[in-house]
Order: sequence, then structure tokens, then C-alpha cells
Amino acid sequence: MNRLIRTLSPLALSIAALAAIAPLATTGCSENKQTIAILGALPPPPKRQEASEACLYSGNEATSVLFKGALDLNVTNSFTVPLLVENFLQRAGDESIRRAESNNITINTVEVTLYLGNAPVAATYKTAFTSSFVPAAEKGVVSVNIIPSDIYNALLTSGGIGPNGTSREFRAVVRATGTTSGNVEVETPEFQYLIDIGKENLLYGRDAVGACPIPTDEKTFAIPCQAGIDQSIHCAICAKRVLSCPTYK
Repeated sequence: MNRLIRTLSPLALSIAALAAIAPLATTGCSENKQTIAILGALPPPPKRQEASEACLYSGNEATSVLFKGALDLNVTNSFTVPLLVENFLQRAGDESIRRAESNNITINTVEVTLYLGNAPVAATYKTAFTSSFVPAAEKGVVSVNIIPSDIYNALLTSGGIGPNGTSREFRAVVRATGTTSGNVEVETPEFQYLIDIGKENLLYGRDAVGACPIPTDEKTFAIPCQAGIDQSIHCAICAKRVLSCPTYK
């Protein structure tokens, strides 16, 4: 998979993000778009050898971000990615004078519009997310279900999946809103994320008739963080239920 990867220099990226979104601060209904932004998706950690090994993502320790991912509809029916979000507000708290921090941000809603070309696949939808707290002047990781399972059927009928499951490039436009601990509403600019979506575009190991022979050396296969998302996966991992593969047959 050809992924768009950009090295993350905290100072350079912060300045670039502020420069990119500053003009948006005067448009729309929010005047706070320069306070918070989605910088990109975090790359998956190295593949695991055991499913019990944790896949950990750290915001302030991130060194690169992705602008493109992949989804295999024959392995999973949803697409969740860890998005790196930066809070550009400076710290305002001061324990010496008992002043509480007012610039921490809590994400309240995330909205997604999914496009094939310029045509939306479905109406804009609010979606689930976790880890919504982003401290002042720091980066946080917000895991967002960009394509929930109820959009799965829309993908299958969108006409966007090529012959024999050939992947096509979709575009997700993601927006998040939140509230500071000082009760100020904030909103991110739109973040655009490209997704190669297909059938068996990440799965490998099947034989000519579509069966999945279980090799004797199956334990040598690396286990991805999420089945059917971004990382290739051997069919044996799904067949033996090492990971949950909701749409694997």
C-alpha cells in the first residue's frame, strides 16, 4: 500500500498547521479553529507476534503521521484510526495562585463525510471516538471510527469497489468539536484522509480455490494491530480467530 507519510517535527508542524488554518478562523460559526487541529493519523506500531501484546500510541512522542490508509472489506466492516490532535492553547493554570487550568480541551463530537470522487457515499454522520482529552499545549491521540459498521453496506453498494474487489480510493473529511476546561467551544478545521478500500486488498494466504491452508509455521506471522486495517494479514490469523475478523469467510 502506498501510504502518504510525513515526518512530524513538532515546531515545524505546529507552525504549518497554524498557518494553514489561520484564514479559516474568520469563516463559519467558530472563531476558535486556530486552537485545535487534527495533524494526521498515527502509523501502526510494529506488528506483534502475540495477540496479547498491546498496540500503544503516544501523542507527544509521535514522530510521523499518515494521510492515507487502507481497509479490507473481506476482513472487517469498520475503520478506526488513531488521530493525532494538537491543542495550540498555552497553559493558563498556576498552582502557586490556585488558578485552575482553563485551556485543556475535551472532544465532544466527531463528524465524518465519506466521498468517492466528489460524490458523498452517505450523509455526514457523527461517529464514535475514544480518548477525547487533549491537554493545553500538547498533542493527544483520539481514536476515531471513521467508517462505522453501519456505513459498510453503503460502501458495498456505492459502486466504488472495483471488479474482483479491486480497491478504490475514498476520501474521508473529518471534523471535531470540543470544549475547553474554561467552557469555550472549539472546532478543528476539516481533516482529509484518503482510504484505499477493497476486498482482499490486505488479506493474503488463500489458495487458488479460496481456501486458507493453515501452514505449520503460522506462529511466524506477524499480527496486525487491527485486522483488515492498514497492515497486511495472513488468512490463518482470521481463520483461527487469533483476531476478530467480522467479515472474513
